[in-house]
Amino acid sequence: MARLAPANVARRLRGVSVAGWLRLAVVGCAALAVALALLAHALAPASNRSQALIGQSAPAFTLAAAQSDQTLAQPVRFAGHSAHPTLLVFFNTLCVHCVAGVQAAQAAAQTPGQPTAAVIYLDSPGENAEITGQYMARLQANPPVLLDKGAAVAQRYGVAYYPTIILVDAQGVVRAVWVGAPTVNELADAIARSQ
Repeated sequence: MARLAPANVARRLRGVSVAGWLRLAVVGCAALAVALALLAHALAPASNRSQALIGQSAPAFTLAAAQSDQTLAQPVRFAGHSAHPTLLVFFNTLCVHCVAGVQAAQAAAQTPGQPTAAVIYLDSPGENAEITGQYMARLQANPPVLLDKGAAVAQRYGVAYYPTIILVDAQGVVRAVWVGAPTVNELADAIARSQ
């Protein structure tokens, strides 16, 4: 087979009709659409199992924590219940939508005239205390934030997307789940109803 010189390729391409270019463009776009659909299907989790936890007892966990000064704090244990409702905020430092979720949870937990709630931030996969600490300091979020290395706790809670915010009442029962960033009012209303 003879090798095509660049000049020969250019001549052949110039000889292609407008209809030929359109067919080529349509086929190329269709192939790209199919490839993207297959990639999205392959990367998408089978389901968001966290919704199935509503009405169930929240799993307990113990995780290492990063403080805003980028040091490791003492491990924090969540027994599944506490004196107040608790917002579990699953986020990832690379997730642009997570900023709104972290900020909404913090604001809702501190809404004047509303019942208070504890907030536990869980960085999944939480591989680096320094990066997590810097992220939380930029957001001016109250430390500590727990490092969910390997997303083990996120898997136990069925978290498939970030941010996911889970409301656990004082008795340790999951009352609500938000996938994506809810509004402060949505969170504050759910906290008040969980009392």
